[in-house]
Amino acid sequence: MDNSKKIKKGEVLLKEGDSIESIFLIKTGRLGLFIERNGKKIELGQLGPGQIIGEKGIFAPSKHTTAIIALNDSSYLEMPAKLIKDHFEKSDAMTKVITKGLSDALFETRKNIQSIKMETDSMPCGQKMIAKVCATIYMTTNLVGKKMEDHTVISWGTLKLYSNRLFLEPHSRVQGFIEILTKLKFAEMIYKKNDEGEEELSDIKLLNVKLIEDFGDFYQYQYYKGGRSEVIFVDKLAMKCADMILELSDGAEIDHKGSTNLEFEKFYQDAKAKYNFEFKSNHFDLLEKKGLFATRRNRNDKVYLSFDREEFRKTSMYWKLIHEIDKWNERGFVNMTEKEESLQAPPPGAAACASCASALSPQNKFCPNCGAKVAA
Repeated sequence: MDNSKKIKKGEVLLKEGDSIESIFLIKTGRLGLFIERNGKKIELGQLGPGQIIGEKGIFAPSKHTTAIIALNDSSYLEMPAKLIKDHFEKSDAMTKVITKGLSDALFETRKNIQSIKMETDSMPCGQKMIAKVCATIYMTTNLVGKKMEDHTVISWGTLKLYSNRLFLEPHSRVQGFIEILTKLKFAEMIYKKNDEGEEELSDIKLLNVKLIEDFGDFYQYQYYKGGRSEVIFVDKLAMKCADMILELSDGAEIDHKGSTNLEFEKFYQDAKAKYNFEFKSNHFDLLEKKGLFATRRNRNDKVYLSFDREEFRKTSMYWKLIHEIDKWNERGFVNMTEKEESLQAPPPGAAACASCASALSPQNKFCPNCGAKVAA
């Protein structure tokens, strides 16, 4: 009879500071060790099949010094710490000394890792690492990936090996970025059953390798140029405005200079009807601050909105990637089951923000999406 328990990706098994009352033996999957400092989750390491959690409880009453969060669907056995301690007490002296020594050494190692990570970039994929992880995936895939007509496939085992040995990039960061690409439908993660009948990640199918290279180049250039580059700091309202402009300009005319031209009054009414959103001057000012320019021009007694649609498309795509990386750094893991935010207008009769048209609840004093003050 299988007495193992299951935990889904993203679920918290233990919190930092919880008393050690059980010993956990991991059977399948991977769990991460996290601490939270200044509102940010810092990953100290990972545990896999055959490793245990809570070994300090064997020797004396203790508390967990880290939170334990499932990095993918996992299973484990839970045993009362008191029961294990009773068995341990019956062991011979040599076994006790060796076990205690190994446990103390592990504890000191984790403390040292924590100190190092607290002094350096503590996020799973900090700003300095974004271009590097893109280069790692892009260059490895180009080197050893199998190129098809409309995609490229690379073995996960090969990508891990090259990432670690050639680029000194931890595979946890590479996997997190692949998960974001999969979530945004730029990649697919292929799972196969191993010899034990368990599903494990086998191959990565990249649908747009060039996007990874372009995004890495874009981010690196913007990050290292002088001053604060607003375009790599995502504003949800600006992202929403750009997406609405893109959707409502699909099929619009393009002039000889490559600019897309929309009749402004029709665009304004379409945005209001489809998204319950009123475009105002401050929305275009926000986009301009972020490096996206949409100008209003008079032509044939009408006002047209003129902009570079390709630049809007690429920037919107990059913002979605950065937004997912920001959430990854905040949570400590990539939430693959999270639903994408919809552009659709709130249901009829529902309260909506005057600035960004997001749905509001009666207790909201400020819009949770754009921060605008809600009128009484």
